Amino acid sequence: GERIAYVYAVTTAKACRGRGVCSALMDDVHRHMASLGYAGVVLVPCAEELFRFYERFGYSAFGGVSEFRCQASDEKTALREVDADEYAKLRRAFLPKDSVLQENENIKFLQTQAKLYAGDGFLLVASREKDTLYGVELLGDTAKAPSIVRALGCADGRFRTVGAEKPFAMYRNLGDKPLSPPAYFGLAFD
Repeated sequence: GERIAYVYAVTTAKACRGRGVCSALMDDVHRHMASLGYAGVVLVPCAEELFRFYERFGYSAFGGVSEFRCQASDEKTALREVDADEYAKLRRAFLPKDSVLQENENIKFLQTQAKLYAGDGFLLVASREKDTLYGVELLGDTAKAPSIVRALGCADGRFRTVGAEKPFAMYRNLGDKPLSPPAYFGLAFD
């Protein structure tokens, strides 16, 4: 029920690192987002070592994801492509309690990079590269992954789903009211 900002693609040019540029930028972002009424900020480190880096700014890892690979099965599952608004609406039913709802601009931007699908018991954001299906987010019945791979004409698939296998996102509270980190934040612009 709180507004949370998603900070994306923070980086400092190699020649400028170690001068406090990122620290000043992050402080400014935090002040600005708080002034706009955001309760917290979420970001997704692009490398494992960056989790420790962002801890210096008050971020802590939360939720997590699981990733798995599979080969296409002999059977196809029925699925249909959906638009950003429908995906966001359906997604609410599949998310764990206290997850970040990513809607509007987030889903519409994501749709420029991947396709959105719905099927019986699952939701999927996926892109394809040659014969591999990349499931950026698979919510619901993950056992259908092999038949999804077949339905979308691929030989193998790599999927990310709700889980605790590896840390994925980080959260920082912005207000005076202490809020628990969200349970899940699964859609990153990666």
